[in-house]
Amino acid sequence: MKKVLLFPYNYNCCEILRYRDMLIDYEIIGVLAPSGWGVNGKDAGIVDGGKDIGVNILETINYEQEFQGVLIVADCTNAEIEQAVLIYAEDAINHDKEIIFATEVSDKVKEMCSNKSAQITYLSDKQPIIKHRWKLLQISTPIVAIAGLNELTHKFKIQLEVNQYFRKQGYKVSHIGSKQYGELFGIHSFPDFMYSDLNETEKIYRFNKFIKDIEKQEQPDIIIVGVPGGIMPYNEKFPGYFGITMFEVMQAIRPDVLVMSCLYENYNAEYFENLATGIRYKYGIDVDAFNISTFQVDINESEQSRVLQYYKVTYNEVAKLIDSYVDSNIPIFNIMNGIDGQKIAELVLNKLQEYSEAELV
Repeated sequence: MKKVLLFPYNYNCCEILRYRDMLIDYEIIGVLAPSGWGVNGKDAGIVDGGKDIGVNILETINYEQEFQGVLIVADCTNAEIEQAVLIYAEDAINHDKEIIFATEVSDKVKEMCSNKSAQITYLSDKQPIIKHRWKLLQISTPIVAIAGLNELTHKFKIQLEVNQYFRKQGYKVSHIGSKQYGELFGIHSFPDFMYSDLNETEKIYRFNKFIKDIEKQEQPDIIIVGVPGGIMPYNEKFPGYFGITMFEVMQAIRPDVLVMSCLYENYNAEYFENLATGIRYKYGIDVDAFNISTFQVDINESEQSRVLQYYKVTYNEVAKLIDSYVDSNIPIFNIMNGIDGQKIAELVLNKLQEYSEAELV
């Protein structure tokens, strides 16, 4: 089992640490974040509003004295993070450390690493080649789709909880995750071709064939599909990607269960009913459960920066909000409280069993 150091530690990769017992062949011995992020020495649970993890965030590490292992780079989503990756990766290379890039990185980062190719692994290079016949193939295995109304809604955490529960119950699980680093958990990452310049029709057929190939090869009892991004714009100023990926996925497959996660806002119970109705009409599928995340949009900062900015609330604040929805006809969960992950998974299992019994009648 490889000992690894995770960098840059933030919300985008915190599941790697929080669910480290699910990693394949990796043991996390530390997490690093640049000094300017203000999290040095704090418990790693601070980045997602969940319970403490019991691991403190480091700012630096002495490779010669403290670390014999691999550096995993799991986020490189903007220029600030890229600059930090360049600095920390160069330090690791100079100390002859192996680096695994578990996310897509820029050409600048790849160029810096080009002379040390024996030390470098790019997980994103391991994507399958999909050929299709312009025909939608039937998927017989039950499919659980986990999506978010917007970004930062803990979709991947919900996926891992459902995955872990079903495996413990003895089921064979195939999982297409919404993160690029799924291979660290022994699951499939969301395929790169869905982000390419292929037209929508091509993506739909390819994704359908992608799922069908997994079904044939792995013969699972259940398929979990995590949908990246949000299913709709936040508003006119912040449209995101207009929910296009969700639309493409829903045309390619027909999920049996849908779990929808939302940002923290002062909703009323009627909001969830209306949202579920809208999703039913748009995609032809019922929402079986909602989840509320620990992130809320800071609209004033967002409008000033022209990029969505967020507050982080605690899982206890989410719990108080959910307590006000006792009249909701659709269950609403709090994935960050350490309890509701199993409850969501149990609901998924019960739904699938109900559908199975109905088919037998």
